[in-house]
Amino acid sequence: MRYLTLTFPRTPTSETGNALIPGLDVDRGTLCNMNYLHDGTLVQLCRLEASRDSVVADLESWADAISYDVFDTENGDLYVFMHSHPTSELAELLRIVERHRLLVDLPIELGAESVTVRIAGASAALHDAMDDLPTDTAADVRIEQLGTYNPEIDAARSALTDRQRTVLDAAIDVGYYATPRTATIEDVAAAAECAESTASEHLRKIEARLLPRLS
Repeated sequence: MRYLTLTFPRTPTSETGNALIPGLDVDRGTLCNMNYLHDGTLVQLCRLEASRDSVVADLESWADAISYDVFDTENGDLYVFMHSHPTSELAELLRIVERHRLLVDLPIELGAESVTVRIAGASAALHDAMDDLPTDTAADVRIEQLGTYNPEIDAARSALTDRQRTVLDAAIDVGYYATPRTATIEDVAAAAECAESTASEHLRKIEARLLPRLS
């Protein structure tokens, strides 16, 4: 089983770029879950880095929104559960995934300028799905990675936010988890481009989420 990591641009002039979260003006977030229903509508659960007021305002003015619920968790994360009509571009992408029997690997990372999606399946199916992309979409999409899909590793990483994964990758790259340790929290913060206190807090939460899975 193989996977492809694809990046789609989010540009104001492109509906395709905003296809995964149309109507929401956010800089960072995570699409945690998504279901394409038989009636052609879509339900999504997103974790967003945005203010509640701005998200509610966007949802209120979004013509394709059917219903939504905005709520906070105990650790301060903002979540949105929404039921909507997908754009025609997103609907076509989901049909391609279904047609080629592929798996969308959640969560999906939502950035200020791009949406990063990983899909998994048989090598031939992935190749055929790329050939099946609409011309406009194929011209904009960027292939980031191709590799062997490891369900155990990917399931553990999916428990983290996109920012936590960035900090974890930085910690591994600089040697924070090497034996013996060859880097400090200062090195991690510099690599992740954040404050030392932020890096330390992220690593504490990462360890709290991942270590119980190993016991």
